[in-house]
Amino acid sequence: MRPLLVLVIAFQALTSPASAKLDVKNKPQIRATTSFANFDARIMDHWGGGGGATWTISNDSVHPFVGRQFGGAKRKQIAGTRAFGSGYPWDSDNAATLSGRGFPFGTWPIWWGNDFMGTDEYNSTKDTIRPGGQLVTAPVQLIKAGSPFTNATEDEMYYILGDTQSVTFMMISFVTWCHVKPAWPTKFDPLSPNTPIRLENVFQYYRASSFALASTLYNNTFARTSIANSTESSPLPAQVEYSDYRQCVDSVISNALPVMNKPPLVQKKSVTYGIIFGILGIPMLLTAGYLLAFAWYCLSTMFSGPIARVRESADRKARAKAEREAGLAYEAFP
Repeated sequence: MRPLLVLVIAFQALTSPASAKLDVKNKPQIRATTSFANFDARIMDHWGGGGGATWTISNDSVHPFVGRQFGGAKRKQIAGTRAFGSGYPWDSDNAATLSGRGFPFGTWPIWWGNDFMGTDEYNSTKDTIRPGGQLVTAPVQLIKAGSPFTNATEDEMYYILGDTQSVTFMMISFVTWCHVKPAWPTKFDPLSPNTPIRLENVFQYYRASSFALASTLYNNTFARTSIANSTESSPLPAQVEYSDYRQCVDSVISNALPVMNKPPLVQKKSVTYGIIFGILGIPMLLTAGYLLAFAWYCLSTMFSGPIARVRESADRKARAKAEREAGLAYEAFP
């Protein structure tokens, strides 16, 4: 986490009401479902760490991306570059196309239209099953320019682009940590003449190019000619590159954007039985031991009187016999 964001979060924690704090009991999550056979799903977690093993979409799922792998990428691998197709920690052998790739963070890349870099297979018809919902965009603008970021300018506004839930979750985080005006997302259509951002406006991709940060102040002339691993790009305007506000937005995305969790832990039956025995069996054995001890105590108390009387009678008889034998022995002495 960058130092600036740490300071902003610390300031927010000291000055904001309790209602502004993240309630971990209501942590935002995205379900990635790939089968009709059961309700099993992997979870994309807001602020999650990612990682774990990948899993393959089974052939009996009737999913459009059968055979492809999901998950496995870690939070620290989330940042791409200014080049579309960047940010893949695996399955990135062909930098010229995104067609046929897996989904390291749990969802597929942005669709820019016209089969750009082989992405028509991720077009708007797939938005109905895209984890997190259809592609949307939202403006990210300070409530007041220059506060709390003194070098932020009036025209410094950014746009985020991604699935509906991710954009909504990020807006909540921006409002909390970066003093952003709340704004609901709107549907993104890359082919519409009225779309607020273009491919050339993106200056940072995240999460295997499934999420982007853009600015109308930026125009990347290499955007449509570069490949995924390209290092060619137009330079950022100084007010964007050195903006503390932009750094806050970038840091929040890097730390909070939903990524796919590790798969649930599957335990062996022997381990499960051992845990069940440990939880239930040992207390039951201890309880049984206490009950047996209590029963023995009760029985001992109940029969202690008669047993004592029998023993006392036997002792008296033994003493009387001993006394008689001693008397006879004395009389028989010459």
